[in-house]
Amino acid sequence: MRQPVALLIYKLSSFYQDMNRIYILLAAILTMAATSSCNHSNNEDPYAEVAITKTYESDILDIDWDSAEQSLKEQVKSAVNHTYIINSAEEIPDFPFFPIPKQFLEIDYSRYTLIVDYDAVTLPILSVSHWFYLDYNRDMYVLSTTYTVRTASGDSESHLFLTRNAILVDKLPAQSTVTTNYGLNTPDIWD
Repeated sequence: MRQPVALLIYKLSSFYQDMNRIYILLAAILTMAATSSCNHSNNEDPYAEVAITKTYESDILDIDWDSAEQSLKEQVKSAVNHTYIINSAEEIPDFPFFPIPKQFLEIDYSRYTLIVDYDAVTLPILSVSHWFYLDYNRDMYVLSTTYTVRTASGDSESHLFLTRNAILVDKLPAQSTVTTNYGLNTPDIWD
């Protein structure tokens, strides 16, 4: 009679050891899943660069703001600080100061998205560069433009340099948000 009780105790202890192993294995799996999940914590870069397929040469228009007609001023104000996410030729903004280039009409919009941005800078522009990235914290794309400008004296304070910047990227997902920012670089401050 003692032998079956001892066998039962042995099997129960073996069962509990197996259950402990299963619990330890499950805890290890859950810990690995939690630490390797795809989040962008403070320890990771919150930005991911997105490849620019093509950068179009920026159009720059020098406007004497003091003598400009009111209608031109209103058109410039409506264009500046807007980002245009273009997924068809019909969506290209048409402003009289910058005609629509033929190359914008020839884009395969089933594969690409055209991003157009207008800025107004008060210093003469020497060069323009772009960086396009995904900001995980704000869940949006960002077109960052850097203008290298001349700050030498003698430039008229009434001049405004209106720019049209355009980049082509792989087709963005539907409902994507794109914002823009710009900065000025003045190489002549070191002269």
